[in-house]
Amino acid sequence: MKIKEARQAYTAQIDVLRNRQRELLKQKKEHDAKMPGQTGSEGGVILELSEEYRKRSQELQEKIDRVKEQIDEHIKLRDDVIEMEVGIANAEVSRQQGEAMQEYGEEMAKCLEIARRIANGDKVPASDEQKLMDFNMEVYMAAKNMAAMNMD
Repeated sequence: MKIKEARQAYTAQIDVLRNRQRELLKQKKEHDAKMPGQTGSEGGVILELSEEYRKRSQELQEKIDRVKEQIDEHIKLRDDVIEMEVGIANAEVSRQQGEAMQEYGEEMAKCLEIARRIANGDKVPASDEQKLMDFNMEVYMAAKNMAAMNMD
């Protein structure tokens, strides 16, 4: 299974669990609404809830708590998968940047070699001089000035 597929699977499972949690919360709310109303004088009436009512309410709350724990667990697992996905993407970007920097360094070394040869007064092909001009005009001018000073 690919990381993207794992992330999608965890997200789908989280949605299923959240729907289940909503259903349980609705059932608990309906169950609590069935509790006998309080009527009586100003002080109110103290009602004893039946054992069956308390047991059902407790069962619903336990189911809600279990589903909440499962949701939290799946969210943590999904976050771990996302973290792995980001780490892999960052490693790939770093590799690509490293390759680009290596190519740039090799190009710079070539251009500096061309500049050294120009400064020493060696014969340099026009294409190499053009390459140095395109790379860095200041280095090219400095090399030409050094060549002129070395001629004297």
